[in-house]
Amino acid sequence: MSFTETKVNELTDDLQEQLGAVCFYEYLKTLKYSYVKRMRYKMNRKRESYDRSSVGERIKEQRLKLNMSQEQLAEKIDRATKYCSDIECGACGMSIETMIAITKALETSMDYLIFGKECFSEKIRR
Repeated sequence: MSFTETKVNELTDDLQEQLGAVCFYEYLKTLKYSYVKRMRYKMNRKRESYDRSSVGERIKEQRLKLNMSQEQLAEKIDRATKYCSDIECGACGMSIETMIAITKALETSMDYLIFGKECFSEKIRR
């Protein structure tokens, strides 16, 4: 047993002696409830998401501008053709790594893919 576990066990034993078994059990339930409540809050926080279908449309549009097939794109980004198709349809999302690979393959920016315009890249270039 580690030092921390030993200390925690000693503190819990002391607390149990002071509170009594029933009160200690209620105290543990309260701790568990507050911990679970915090974890649920963290999990249910509203996260900003990107519009998958719009991103997919922009990827398709840029791919077609470059006269590139889905197979060629898939080969360039080292992914399956079906995966590229699903991304373009908005059926699935993608990791940051995949998005970076797509932006390089399509010679565009992440700003354009996500927002539909070059909003941050222009400011950075200046």
